[in-house]
Amino acid sequence: MKINEFSKQKHPPFPLKMSCIKNNIHIKILLKIKSILFDREIRNYYFFLAKGCISKKTSKSVLIDIETMEGTRRMVLQTIKLFLNCGLTCYVRFSVNYYWKMDKYAKSIITLNKVYYSRRKTKSIIVVSGSEDFLKKNNGSMKILFKMNLLQNLEKISTNDFFLPCLLHPNLFNVNTEKTIYTAALNNVNNERHIAALFCGNVNNVLSLDKIDNITYNLNLTKNYFSIYTRIEMFKYIYEELPGMVYLPTSYEDLIKKTKAEELKNKIVLIDTEQIRIPQDKLFEIFLDTNFFIYMSGDWQPYCHNHIESMLAGCIPITQFNRFYLNNFSHIQNALLFNNLIELKEILQNICYDKYEKFLVNMRKELLELYKQKFSFESFRFKLNNFLKNKCDNIVYYAPQTSSENFINK
Repeated sequence: MKINEFSKQKHPPFPLKMSCIKNNIHIKILLKIKSILFDREIRNYYFFLAKGCISKKTSKSVLIDIETMEGTRRMVLQTIKLFLNCGLTCYVRFSVNYYWKMDKYAKSIITLNKVYYSRRKTKSIIVVSGSEDFLKKNNGSMKILFKMNLLQNLEKISTNDFFLPCLLHPNLFNVNTEKTIYTAALNNVNNERHIAALFCGNVNNVLSLDKIDNITYNLNLTKNYFSIYTRIEMFKYIYEELPGMVYLPTSYEDLIKKTKAEELKNKIVLIDTEQIRIPQDKLFEIFLDTNFFIYMSGDWQPYCHNHIESMLAGCIPITQFNRFYLNNFSHIQNALLFNNLIELKEILQNICYDKYEKFLVNMRKELLELYKQKFSFESFRFKLNNFLKNKCDNIVYYAPQTSSENFINK
């Protein structure tokens, strides 16, 4: 291009580039505003703050200092739901930065009714915190120290303390679900069930010939510190040692078909949820038709939500974890207990040979009573009411850690 031709152009290249840059900046700003307005988490958070400004003051409330509870996971949601069920309004305290670290279950607390963001002058009849210093500064309130080190304090837990292992899965953790399933289990306590024994959980395709994750659900920490078998160890052992008695469903539909055909009344059903997806809203239907549930560890610690879910439905525990449940289980009274894999094998064989059949009804009744007394919403309400009535000073809310890193650092 010649010089005189370049000079005749109406829009020289350099100004054009500057214009594009400005437009791009405007577009980025608009996109950022749009993301803020349409992002559900951000929108919920600011609605939550606004709701806190106009909340009605009530003396029947609990102040929960979430950030000192170390519980950025489901335990926070479960704790708040327990207090809400007792008729208390919940005020929660956490920094903005901490909110973004919380997982989806903990974040969902801000969408619950009667949950408000705590202002500095918020006063409640109960204060829950993981910090003793924070509790000391709140004079005049009844205090509950939240300790996420349940496993290191099993011997210290008193009957006054709150003992909260992993409870029902957050998606299932509500009063109506509990009432429906418990009533069904209690009303059908004498009825025949069509699955002899069951385990249902993720074991990372352990029986597949493909590459296996040998770490998750198979940690040395689980074996060495707790002196229990890992989930993968138990799953593989049962499958390999009792081949004629084990049934591996090929699909959820296949499981239901065989259950209805009464083909599993003397079978041990092993379900790897990594391969066979069970609809969560159908899980309790399976549990309500199962006699025994095999307790296997969580990803690193003894507790797992499927223990409590199966207990609610009246599935009798087969467990090595009695001490982690404060020795609430008794052999052939409300559970079947084992210490090693040889004993587990014998128990499972006896189940398949119907050797516990005459004990089933009484064991199920005892188990459902245990659930009601120790793990239900109503048991929490009862203990909280006693706490308020007697004005105890040193009550503790014990919950398990959510990660092995926290456990090791303790």
